[in-house]
Amino acid sequence: MLRHRKSVQVYMLASLLVLSAGEGIAAATDSSPFDGLYNGTSRLASAGQADCQPGGPISVTIAGGRFHFAWHPRQDAMVSIGPDGKYSAMLQESLVASEKNMQALPRIDGRADGHALTGEYGTRWCTYTYQLARS
Repeated sequence: MLRHRKSVQVYMLASLLVLSAGEGIAAATDSSPFDGLYNGTSRLASAGQADCQPGGPISVTIAGGRFHFAWHPRQDAMVSIGPDGKYSAMLQESLVASEKNMQALPRIDGRADGHALTGEYGTRWCTYTYQLARS
């Protein structure tokens, strides 16, 4: 009787390990229709009264429906694309100070369609638009 109980426990433990490993493999291979490398440029859309830098080249890699976006050092976000292709994220870590002693977090908003990413990022003082094509 004791020997049977031990073999059932070992079997259950082995089954749990196999299931856990299978879930890890499935999670690691999750993909989305938006996955791929996207390249393009951004351009300054509005500057208000701020001293904004011009736009420039942008390259992002989408994997599992997510991509890392960095505007300035310490202003970045891991962006998740919804099933409808829309995304929006606040860029974390560094607040932008305004002339009125207020602070605001920069953000990125856009849409993916599997062929391109389009949208805008920045603050109310410096706003950029971007268009990236899938390579």
